[in-house]
Amino acid sequence: QTWSLAKAPWPMFRHDARRTGHLPAKRNFIRGDTNANGYLEMADATYISSYLSGYGAMPTCMDAADANDNGSVTYADGTYILEFLYSGGPQPPAPYPACGLDPSEDSLTCYSFAACP
Repeated sequence: QTWSLAKAPWPMFRHDARRTGHLPAKRNFIRGDTNANGYLEMADATYISSYLSGYGAMPTCMDAADANDNGSVTYADGTYILEFLYSGGPQPPAPYPACGLDPSEDSLTCYSFAACP
């Protein structure tokens, strides 16, 4: 069987980057904006659920998908977004509502985020 890095899934890239210590540079993003369209909306919570259940693609910016900024992406992040949007829950931690760098240290990466320069 032949493997091509161009066809490798994101988790393989993430694993290789961690193994070699070559993580991408920090990027600007908006916390909770999982689909990187510049808006926090129900679609972001759906994106997280689809990814975690194995039916959707891995977000290109896992930092953005970590809506509650606890250092991991779980179903709780989708719930956090929905509670903020529809139930008066707390807003996502920085960087939100504008583009910015992640002020917290964690192992999540951000390969690209189309909505931020």
